[in-house]
Amino acid sequence: MSAAPGGPAEKAGIMSGDVILAIDDTSAQDMDIYDAADRLQGPEGSSIDLTILRSVKEAIKKLRENNVKAFVLDLRNNSGGLFPEGIEIAKIWMDKGVIVYICDSRGVRDIYEADGASTVAASEPLVVLVNKGTASASEILAGALKDNKRAVVYGEPTYGKGKIQSVFALSDGSGLAVTVARYETPARTDIDKVGVTPDRPLPASFPTDEDGFCSCLRDPASCNLNAARLFVRS
Repeated sequence: MSAAPGGPAEKAGIMSGDVILAIDDTSAQDMDIYDAADRLQGPEGSSIDLTILRSVKEAIKKLRENNVKAFVLDLRNNSGGLFPEGIEIAKIWMDKGVIVYICDSRGVRDIYEADGASTVAASEPLVVLVNKGTASASEILAGALKDNKRAVVYGEPTYGKGKIQSVFALSDGSGLAVTVARYETPARTDIDKVGVTPDRPLPASFPTDEDGFCSCLRDPASCNLNAARLFVRS
């Protein structure tokens, strides 16, 4: 995908080379180009939610070339996207450890772990930003990085979407959503309706827009942050 210069997609942060994984929570895997185009178009002022795959590994490589020694992963207002992508991103930052447990009424059903095969940045200092808009796969990522002590998490408790549901068709054409499993963090925390609790709160003055966010990182004191302790857990 490529974004037209100055267009709404570029202004929203879409970059050339991004891959659309989902449009408004509908997987784009089996969409043809015409179906995708229809879903992307709409009246002036309307909006859509896109789940985008971008080469995180390539971004980390370029940042290292610019002598970046620490990273901030901003998951605020990130509704999560697809579960497998959240797992793969966790593996980029972790070389070992449990990422998430999938549990049902009988106990642990599946365990997702990092094995080092996909690791790119397992040692540099890492801060993760979360808020109540951080949900689903993003919560799994934040919980994994926190519980494995891979990152310091700042912000407010996340949304708390920890249930896995299946929809069963009924004879009248309706459907019944049934909870079949749940997510638990590596510390065995059930995040449903509770969310991931950050290590530290963010100052109320900390901005969400990109320019303000970057200004705070360049001058932490201006946003009431202690630069010397920014990447320290306690």
